[in-house]
Formats: sequence, structure tokens, C-alpha cells
Amino acid sequence: MEKKRGLGRGLDNFFNTEPLNDDRHRETLPIDDITANPKQPRKQFSDESLEELAESIRNVGILQPLLIKKQDGQNLLIAGERRLRAAKLAGLLDVPVRFIDVTEEEVDQISLIENIQREDLNPIDEGEGYETLKKKYGYTQEKIASLVGKSRPYIANAMRLLKLEPVVKEMLKRGELTISQGKLLLSIKDGNKQIQQARRIVKEGQTIEETREETKVIRPKRSSYYGDIEEKLMDRLGTKTLVKGNMNRGQLVIDYHSKDDLMRIYDLIMGGELID
Repeated sequence: MEKKRGLGRGLDNFFNTEPLNDDRHRETLPIDDITANPKQPRKQFSDESLEELAESIRNVGILQPLLIKKQDGQNLLIAGERRLRAAKLAGLLDVPVRFIDVTEEEVDQISLIENIQREDLNPIDEGEGYETLKKKYGYTQEKIASLVGKSRPYIANAMRLLKLEPVVKEMLKRGELTISQGKLLLSIKDGNKQIQQARRIVKEGQTIEETREETKVIRPKRSSYYGDIEEKLMDRLGTKTLVKGNMNRGQLVIDYHSKDDLMRIYDLIMGGELID
């Protein structure tokens, strides 16, 4: 039986930003000879952003090749649909491409990762994309961070936003709340109170500082000193933390959800020091 190839083998190489200096795997293809990927997760493209990219292409060309897979006699577009559409607007007849040999499963992954890397993606859809990579393909947060060019804490915080109440997540999707406000609302564990506070933030047009002060009032009564420490640790470690005790003694509780997650937290605290 043929051994199944490991997922993600070198997928990050497909998303590097190196310019087209290596001609060994690069060619040009007529735009009309390229077939769109029917599994492309992105269905809508902003006319304004496409026109901006088209203008850039008119001035400097396409800096990164489109990724193409030969399939059933067709040139199937794996990554670069936005560049392809903008190239058409710019009046190009041919575009630079790179042919790659990938499995159907890897095609899905590449399309998903490219969609996550959109500049106009809202934070909830972004977090859901990371969650899909984790659950469907078993990727760790470190691997996801490497693939999309983000820090590991950034990935962890994006995924934490998915724990918000559905109504609050919709507010984030619409841009009514900022990511920072969403993170602060996570500290309100009562769902109804979280929704009420989110609506108040939107109605009053609160700044992040105003939101921070109000969420401190709504959270269970305890020293704001400990609450501030917990908040900073959660941002740094990307997981729930709890300070229990008083100024003289107590406990610091750090949640982890798998062996990989435990080692990730260990590396963050110990700075990569090896375990004997």
C-alpha cells in the first residue's frame, strides 16, 4: 500500500513572497487557458480592491506567479484567483504561473490558506479558517502561524474570539466591534451580559479604554491588579489563565488542551530551553 503523504509537506513554500527569480518551475500561460478552481472558498471579490490591484499590475506586473495544477488536460488554478481577475481588468493576455504537483487534499488546504490571507477578511472568518486547519488537518498553532506568516499568539487570540456569543461574533464580522474590544468581552462569562455590553459599546461608540474600564466593572468582583495580570498573560500565552490567592501567596493556573499546546506554552515561558 502506498504510504500517504504527510499533510502540509512544504506547503509554506507555496506561499513565500520571494520574487520570480527562479525560472525552473515558472512559465506564462494565456489567461483564457486557465480554469478556475470550483472549490475556491472565496465567492465574492471587492470591485474596488480588484481595480487597485489591476492598477498595480499595470505599473509593476504580477510579482508572484499563480499556482497551477495540471488536471484532466486543464490548467486548474490552485491559488491566485484575485490576481487572475485583476490581470484581466489590467488587460493582460498572459500571466506568470508556477506548476505544482499536489494532492486533492492539499489543493483544499492551499485554497483555504490563501483565503485566510486576504487583507479584507473579518476576524471571525479568519479565526474559523484557523480552526478548520486545526480540526480538519491536525495543524498546531505553530504550524498555522508558519503557513500564514503570523505569530503564534496572534493565531491563538484569533481563535479565542470564536468563544464569543454568536450575536457578538456577528458584530465583529460587520466591523461594529474591534478585535481588542472582542478580546475584552471574552472576560464576561455571562452570555447575556456579554451581549448587552457589546450592544452598549456599539451604541455609545466606546473607545478601547472605555470598554476596558466597563468590562472590569462587569467581571466578577476581584482585584483589578489580578485581572490585568490575567489579561496580559492570556494575550501572551494565547490561553485562559487564572490567578488565585492574595499578595502573599497563591496559584497561577494556565489552561492547555493537548500535549502540543503544553509544549507551546513551555517554550514561550522557557524561551526554547530543552527539557532534560
